Amino acid sequence: GEEEGDGGDGDGGDGEGGDGDGGDDCDDAPGFPGGFVPCFSGENTVEVMDRGFVRMDSLSIGDFVRVGGADKFGKIYSFGHYDTNVSAEFLQIKTTSKSSLEISSEHMLFVKQQEATKAIPASSVKTGDILVTSDEKETVVSKITTVQRKGAYAPFTDTGDIVVSNVLSSNYISMMPEEDVFLGVDMQWIAHTFNAPHRMVCKLNFAICENETYTNGLSNWINGPFQAGRWLAQQNMAVKFAGTALLTSILSLMGPGALIVAAILALRVSKKNKIKAL
Repeated sequence: GEEEGDGGDGDGGDGEGGDGDGGDDCDDAPGFPGGFVPCFSGENTVEVMDRGFVRMDSLSIGDFVRVGGADKFGKIYSFGHYDTNVSAEFLQIKTTSKSSLEISSEHMLFVKQQEATKAIPASSVKTGDILVTSDEKETVVSKITTVQRKGAYAPFTDTGDIVVSNVLSSNYISMMPEEDVFLGVDMQWIAHTFNAPHRMVCKLNFAICENETYTNGLSNWINGPFQAGRWLAQQNMAVKFAGTALLTSILSLMGPGALIVAAILALRVSKKNKIKAL
């Protein structure tokens, strides 16, 4: 994206977390329930291999960016959301190490809880929480406010995480509270496993992924499943349980199946490209 955020120093309240089920992030975002926008603002910084620190809105598919782990970089193979024009509200999470992360309320980041590191929605983060930095050290949340920005971005890496403004964050959103997911799995696992066929297509033929298309800023790779997930999240507990159980069963079998699906998709797209070339 080329357009820069339109500023604003975010003098909203000191929001200290919510109930974990996200919220409305943007009043005028087309195509999203309640104006919801799943992403980071373009004001954030990301470390890119051989380029150093750049703004989030200057990232491209194919860039290698800092991810979780010591001196580790991962490849951006997709943008789950990419919209240079949308106006959206973000949580601005400041830490004692001077980091300032701007993230939508349902997007997840990694928090240390007891002895474990867990991905939770930004809306659940509160002052005093311990986050993880790029060098795997700890930093404490010192203040949470809200800011209005223009442009929204959600890069997907092969590891499922990314260091944004020196805070280890997930590629994904939490579509429903953890207590509604059941079966001992979490949203990070569900989302990352679901994207396995997409990642494998990109590994087999990255040219397919470089020409990504979007609907209302949402990647067409995930648009349909995203809308289905939003619908499921709004249903009663019985429907949520049945839907989550079915999804978990399917995803658990995706290990070998994902490679087959990816190979078929890559072959079909390659054939289409050859036909167009003729």
